[in-house]
Amino acid sequence: MHETGAASLLAGSKAYALKWADTEAAAELRQQLPLAKTFTELNGSEKYYKLPKHLTVADEDVREIHKGDVMLFDGQYVVVFYQDFQTTYRYTRLGHVEAANDLDAALGAGDVFLTLQP
Repeated sequence: MHETGAASLLAGSKAYALKWADTEAAAELRQQLPLAKTFTELNGSEKYYKLPKHLTVADEDVREIHKGDVMLFDGQYVVVFYQDFQTTYRYTRLGHVEAANDLDAALGAGDVFLTLQP
């Protein structure tokens, strides 16, 4: 994956470096930053937020999700993953949270307020 630029993901008082993917969707999302929203818990492995408008889709059969992956699902859902797992779903890459070892603890259980900032 080609990555470009850096930003940050804020979860409470914890800040993580976020490396952007080299996709049109990532560039479009960057234009909307900062994005400070409540992300909804799903499946004990991810938090998501539904954007008001679709981004450009370039879905891949990613097969493996890694803790810290930030993906676009169905053109409109920004998803932050905090567990590793296998998947059959297709996603467009948005970026990856670096040094995400404790991301699951920082995101906690249930819905969480997250900020993506340039």
